[in-house]
Amino acid sequence: MSLPLRPRKVSQCPGCLRSYAFALFSDGKTSALPSSLRQQIRGKKRMANNSATVTVKLLKDVEAYGKSGSFVPITRGAMRNSWYPSRIAEYVTMPELQKLRLSNVPMERNFEFITPEALQQRNRRKRRIMSEEDIEHDLAQAPEQSADASSTPRRFAAARAPEIEKITPQRSLELVENFVPHRLEFLRQPAPEKPKPKNPMPQFRGAAGDLMASRLHSEDGRLRAIFGSVTPQDVLAAVREGMARNDEAARVVLLESEIAFVDLPDVLGAEAGRVKHLGDFTVEIRARGAEGAVRRVVRVLPQEERKEEMVVEEVE
Repeated sequence: MSLPLRPRKVSQCPGCLRSYAFALFSDGKTSALPSSLRQQIRGKKRMANNSATVTVKLLKDVEAYGKSGSFVPITRGAMRNSWYPSRIAEYVTMPELQKLRLSNVPMERNFEFITPEALQQRNRRKRRIMSEEDIEHDLAQAPEQSADASSTPRRFAAARAPEIEKITPQRSLELVENFVPHRLEFLRQPAPEKPKPKNPMPQFRGAAGDLMASRLHSEDGRLRAIFGSVTPQDVLAAVREGMARNDEAARVVLLESEIAFVDLPDVLGAEAGRVKHLGDFTVEIRARGAEGAVRRVVRVLPQEERKEEMVVEEVE
């Protein structure tokens, strides 16, 4: 009886010859020969593990997968990195898997499964959307000039925003008086002066008066013009900055139309109501609905002079 040799040149390797000899007396499946005498197969591990998913048993209800106790397939990476450390599922051994297959136990993912918590959240979201749509529909159909509270649906009251305690006009004026500085300073670049014949120096009292006059007045005694201007909007920004230090005062609502200068020359056009020169000016701050006004001094200083004063203060 000839050996079942391969249709190629007989190998001279003793190990190969032994494997050919033992193959004659074995069928290759039930042989009890040592593994060293069998023929080796390259890539055996890769061939055995060619599936990207693994069947697991759920320990918790998982949306779009199934309830606790179900057997579902999942990717090996998700099971290894997330589900198994979080105790969401456990591995199924090979004997258990064989029993499940013999018993025809379903091992499929249920994409329509919803957990009770997710179902409650979805129902609450639907009810909220439906209530908002109903409110918008009722508001659109309600008459614009209807002031009768009895005709308003009860759910309108629940939809309204919580009311914030308002500050009375007189209290607003008191807060302006307490938190706005008595003098508001603004820095502006003075415009260059035109050369004119020298006039006798105006008479001022004291050295301080001479210094202030030289800064704020031109050579002919008039107020020095500036580039730009100081508007009621600038004053409003300074007032809000001073009132922002207190929580109650920060809630006061002031408008630009409630701030006006009282000692400006009558000028028409775009320059009306704004300061165009260096010096001290008086401004009135009013609150809508309140009696009286708060007066403050607006001082416009030359920008370069202010810088020199700051440098001197730092040196001292």
